[in-house]
Amino acid sequence: MSRAPEAIEPGRYTVVLEPNAVSSLLLFASYQGLGAQDVAEEASFLCGRRGERAFSELVSLYDDAFNDFYPGFAFDWEGTPKQRVELVKDGVLGDPVTDRLWAAKLGVMNTGHAYPQPNTYGPKPGNLVLAPGEESAQELISGVKRGLLVTQLHYTNMIDPRDLLLTGMTRNGTFLIEDGEVTRPVKNLRFTESLVNAMASVSGVGKDREVAGALFEGEIVCPALRIEDFRFTSSTDF
Repeated sequence: MSRAPEAIEPGRYTVVLEPNAVSSLLLFASYQGLGAQDVAEEASFLCGRRGERAFSELVSLYDDAFNDFYPGFAFDWEGTPKQRVELVKDGVLGDPVTDRLWAAKLGVMNTGHAYPQPNTYGPKPGNLVLAPGEESAQELISGVKRGLLVTQLHYTNMIDPRDLLLTGMTRNGTFLIEDGEVTRPVKNLRFTESLVNAMASVSGVGKDREVAGALFEGEIVCPALRIEDFRFTSSTDF
């Protein structure tokens, strides 16, 4: 389906991101931003936003090793039982995950998210789940007048941790959507977008979940997302 792609101008588009593309964005949040050390060092998008509706009310994100779709280990690398942590609830940003050290430093509960010691990065979520919505894949696409269907993102890297400004490229199939229908393949584009802006602009959440990975380490449970005004900054020849 992606043979003979046509060039398209960069700019802001409504996008439907399939789960493998969504995972590339949210896995970066688990690496940088959702841990207590990140917040304490003021290197997190949670800084100054906890308790606020910074994301779309359609977005709920939690870390739960006991989820019924893709469960993980019941305890962390310090032997502490893992707790379910509501990181984002209906768009409202919550508190980060902790380990024994950071729970003691901050005087809060240990949520059981320690990684092997010694390390320089502190606690991190390891079983992220993005709550599903109510729309089928076709319904997500049908809600787009003119935009893009993105199957995967590649070479994703962080520019700024405070807004989790990310850059990367589309990969393995990018398609134009016109009047609610996928019409033709297009050449790859580079995106530069803040996770905060992207999650605030979610206008649709798929009802079908997948265990999705990126082209780097990690997996999460997530559906597809429709996001308005997603920023693409340059085009490619392939």
